[in-house]
Amino acid sequence: MTMYENPSQGRFRMPNRSWPAHAALSVLWGLAITLVCGVVLGFGWAAAATLTSLSAAVAITASVRLDGRRLARPTHIRQMVILAGAVAVQNVGLCFALAHVGIALSAIVLGSMPLFATLFGQIWGVDRITAAAAGGLATGFTGLLLVVIFPAQGDSWAFLTGIFAALLSAVAGGFAIRYGTLRLAGEPDVAVGSHVIAALATLPLVFVFGGPRGGSVWAYLALAALVVVIGLASPVLDLHMPRSGQGARAGMVKTLGLVVAAIVGVLFLGEQVDFGQVVGMLLLVLGAALVLELLPSRWSLR
Repeated sequence: MTMYENPSQGRFRMPNRSWPAHAALSVLWGLAITLVCGVVLGFGWAAAATLTSLSAAVAITASVRLDGRRLARPTHIRQMVILAGAVAVQNVGLCFALAHVGIALSAIVLGSMPLFATLFGQIWGVDRITAAAAGGLATGFTGLLLVVIFPAQGDSWAFLTGIFAALLSAVAGGFAIRYGTLRLAGEPDVAVGSHVIAALATLPLVFVFGGPRGGSVWAYLALAALVVVIGLASPVLDLHMPRSGQGARAGMVKTLGLVVAAIVGVLFLGEQVDFGQVVGMLLLVLGAALVLELLPSRWSLR
């Protein structure tokens, strides 16, 4: 689940002393996407969507208990259910995309989440589109278009459905970002409750499209590692940083983590991407930085 604050509320600059920690968080987030792919390969995309939500719920619960705290009973049930629906769509889209187009393309398309979050904020009247944000939207969506129109292996049904699923996941993620910021406080009980409800919502897909195929030892190791990685990264990125006014920075850390996942897919898994798609990824990252207003002021559009 992803929640960070309104990117129009201020310009967050990363102090030099904090960049190693943020780089480590980006690597962890990229590793999480890679591990989700391992779960998809081992159990199937439908089961992986459910297992991903359960992994997040278990990881966040464990991190809270290890911190000596207890989960409170959620009070905003209706809002939490709506957020859980967005999380469920996000996970289903991600897992389906991973199964059909691989890590690299899925991660590149998911990098558009900050763009959709900004659009939702504008539609709901809670964000003010600055010149920098408008330039970021134009730049980012141009990059997204390049990713879609330059398939490395030509158009195919798997490519089209996989890209559509990744786009659906990005839209749902953008909705979760803005809705979570507006309606919910980003507390651990909200995060855990949303993921549990999302897991229950996606469970019927396991019976329709096939449940766990038994999985290899590597699949179970990937699932266990996913819980550990989410437990390390999610409390910081989804809870602590938004509460401390660093929500936009957390969003950029996640975007860079998706770049890490894309690089892993190309270099270590042999996935192919077209040069136009690489350019599209760079434009998406630049667009995200602009809409989150994380670039130095001399770079921003006026």
